[in-house]
Amino acid sequence: SDLDLVFLHDCDALQAETPGGKPIANETWLTRYVQRVINWLSAQTHLGRAYEVDLELRPDGRRGMSITSLASFTQYQRESAWTWEHQALTRARWVAGDAALGTAFSAVRAEVLTRPRDPAKLRQDLLDMRTRMREKLDKSTEDHWDVKQGAGGLIDAEFLTQYLVLRDAARDSAIIEFSDNWRQLDALERAGSISRAQHDSLIAIYREYRACTHARALQNESSLLAQGEFAEQRKVIANLWTEIFQSTPSF
Repeated sequence: SDLDLVFLHDCDALQAETPGGKPIANETWLTRYVQRVINWLSAQTHLGRAYEVDLELRPDGRRGMSITSLASFTQYQRESAWTWEHQALTRARWVAGDAALGTAFSAVRAEVLTRPRDPAKLRQDLLDMRTRMREKLDKSTEDHWDVKQGAGGLIDAEFLTQYLVLRDAARDSAIIEFSDNWRQLDALERAGSISRAQHDSLIAIYREYRACTHARALQNESSLLAQGEFAEQRKVIANLWTEIFQSTPSF
């Protein structure tokens, strides 16, 4: 998988110059440092490229700067971010850098994710986004099924979890304590957002899908399977989609 990264800084003097023999503007130094980190992560090794790095989750996507101030990031998440960007925030976690900045980011994440939301609008936003994603990314054919993007597949399972997290985090902040799908489902079950049976089904199927995609990736194989593969699991996801979204899936 690629690395979806957002780089943040807390420098309040971007035009001031760095100390040393060849001073440059702080803004220039930060941008160059980000590029160096990306180069390290995406280095070409004798076994292939280490990681593909994706920066599209930064504020304003491809139009945005490679590194953003925490203040700008906070304002964007509060006032301008799309619902799908808040979906991405449910999976976000601080991984490296200054501890104080990491703590501040985590506080912003918690604030944004625990705000009250209109369940009907949230539901429609996710349904619309999933439809657009499937139209653009689903590689399923008459004979093959895309385990990741196909109907009833991995992304549909993740959308179910993300919808519940965004819908219910306002009443129980423990739901967003962790960023991984599995522990979020654990928290959702404890909060009463889903039943034990729904929890167990989603985790079991998610594990099966993940194991499949990981194994195929390690063999340099695509995510396309025979159309009949995972038929029972796909049916379960379709039923859960109807139960949780209160909408017949367009599978």
